[in-house]
Amino acid sequence: MTLQRGRGRPKGDGVNDDRALMAIAVKLVSAEAQDYEAAAAAVYLTHKPSRTHVRKTVMDRWRGKWNERGDAFLAQAQRPVVRVVRSTPR
Repeated sequence: MTLQRGRGRPKGDGVNDDRALMAIAVKLVSAEAQDYEAAAAAVYLTHKPSRTHVRKTVMDRWRGKWNERGDAFLAQAQRPVVRVVRSTPR
């Protein structure tokens, strides 16, 4: 039994862009940006990946991941943040 690879480039790039995608979702939920393009452009300036000089490549990679998992990031950004404050006895 021989396992054959599929033709073409393998799926996935191995780069974890979850932090940037979450920042895009937060900008969309908080109405800091009107659409995905504006939010991604703003996040790119603050989360610019190191060793990357081509903005279009990064933006295209984010767009592909956003199309696949954007709804999950939006749902997570809309959840209320619950903070628990514990006081320590003196």
